[in-house]
Amino acid sequence: MFTISAYFDIQMNFRSAVPLDIHVIRIANRDYKLGSQEKSLTEKEYFEISNKLRTIWGDDAGWVQAVLFQNELQKPKKVSNKRIKMEKNEKLKIKKTKKEVKTEP
Repeated sequence: MFTISAYFDIQMNFRSAVPLDIHVIRIANRDYKLGSQEKSLTEKEYFEISNKLRTIWGDDAGWVQAVLFQNELQKPKKVSNKRIKMEKNEKLKIKKTKKEVKTEP
């Protein structure tokens, strides 16, 4: 799934339009080593990143962006060990609470 504006740009024969959001910037940094900040882009930075990706992806850059964006959203999120431990502790607390409730007359 991608933004309505991206779909509109692609359908209106702006196949090289590369709308940016945090996911696309992460792709650019990870796969193409662009080293861009992910938030608070200036207009100049936005167009520089879009132009670099258009150069890399070619005339159908908008389609490439849409496919990579969708793929990025489908990836399972990494969960930190700290979060896993917190969730396990929370489950144990819930189990203990249920046992306490059952043992009361």
